[in-house]
Amino acid sequence: MAEEAAKLKPLLDVTYYAIGRFQADRSPANENRLRDAMGPVVEQLMLFRPYMPTYKQHYFNVLEAEWHALPARDLIMLFDHCVDIMHLRMTRHLTKEEAQQPWSREMLGYLDKRRDAPEPGPATGDFLCAGIAASPGQVAGLARVVLEEADLADLKPGEILVCPMSTPEWVPYLDRVRAVVTDQGGALCHAAIIARELGLACVTGCREATRVISTGQYIEVNGDLGIITCP
Repeated sequence: MAEEAAKLKPLLDVTYYAIGRFQADRSPANENRLRDAMGPVVEQLMLFRPYMPTYKQHYFNVLEAEWHALPARDLIMLFDHCVDIMHLRMTRHLTKEEAQQPWSREMLGYLDKRRDAPEPGPATGDFLCAGIAASPGQVAGLARVVLEEADLADLKPGEILVCPMSTPEWVPYLDRVRAVVTDQGGALCHAAIIARELGLACVTGCREATRVISTGQYIEVNGDLGIITCP
């Protein structure tokens, strides 16, 4: 897929630039530019669909069929989610054994639970960022941005932890929070595993969560869709 990825990158650059312009100024002209950029990149993105887990291909199917009719906000969130799915899958370095069985026993169990889970509810509010839907659930609350371990002491019960990534030393503090959002990591990172064990909604790999979210901001974490919004 190296050739396809090389063709996709400049299309992504153009599309994300158009998204940025639209989010800064939601004028009809900027929405038209966004939709003009979206057509070619959606077509190229579909080439990666057969390589995605079957249960994830549904997002690609909806994007392909509905991108021209979706409201701009929903289109941006769905598109960004599909790009994250593609990026996570295509950048994994598989061992010979993993190539035969891409998912661990733990992950297969988790995916089975997700197949039986209720349909995810829609995201509401203004889009902030998106990442990997690492642990299901929809939770709203006040954010606490934690950049260093020393800042964990400031966490208050019921807050939503927003951080670059977590480590085992953070576990004693995670029973205080309602949800976890990280800049880095995937579905099998430390934050994702602990969140599933504790029953917390979790979105990982958001890249810029600690930059676009502020401490004290009221946010909603949609762990079903992998989306963070400001209600």
